[in-house]
Amino acid sequence: MALTATHLRFALEMKDKLLVQHMEQYLSGAMYPDSRYFTGVAREVTHDESLLAGDVRQLDDFRKGWAMHLVCDRTQGKAMEQLFPEEIASLQSNEESWIFRTALKVLQDIDDTQQFDANRFVRMMTWYQSPCGNETSEQLERYYGLYRDLYASGDVTIEEETAVWVKAGMDEKLVEHVKEKAYRLKGTPGDMERVGQLYALSVEHYFLTNKLD
Repeated sequence: MALTATHLRFALEMKDKLLVQHMEQYLSGAMYPDSRYFTGVAREVTHDESLLAGDVRQLDDFRKGWAMHLVCDRTQGKAMEQLFPEEIASLQSNEESWIFRTALKVLQDIDDTQQFDANRFVRMMTWYQSPCGNETSEQLERYYGLYRDLYASGDVTIEEETAVWVKAGMDEKLVEHVKEKAYRLKGTPGDMERVGQLYALSVEHYFLTNKLD
């Protein structure tokens, strides 16, 4: 998964082509799938790509945002494989792959917060929907609220990004591995230059295979 600022930036990039009318619903949908960490809904439900089977412009605004979340996840993965091919090929296990990719996502998310006003848009997410039927309003409010708090300062750090996951119950040792990898990548100028290219390449991958004219 991409992280929240990346998802919001990507969704905002696509909103006019998708004919979005209600930004609160649209942006809430763009964040919705990762609420599974707080609600316990299975990933195959929140990330069901059958949502992309038809013309996304015919969906309601919440589901348009939801669809863009899935697209962003997919295209970000392709961009990582294009920009970090040797590093990804050398990873020896699923856990190593998850740690490396997640560290890249943290760094991209921080970079994306410098490219648009994430705080402004995350504060628009006060509209919630429970499309799977078994999420509570309290769970969703906690989820969206944590990210409203995260981006409030406009200057997000690796520590702050990963602290949210601990609050969601993620294994703290695994989070520490992500932080260590993120700091190592951050300390390498060539790696950070490539991180800065991830967003534009993700958008490019989307328009290579989708026409929204």
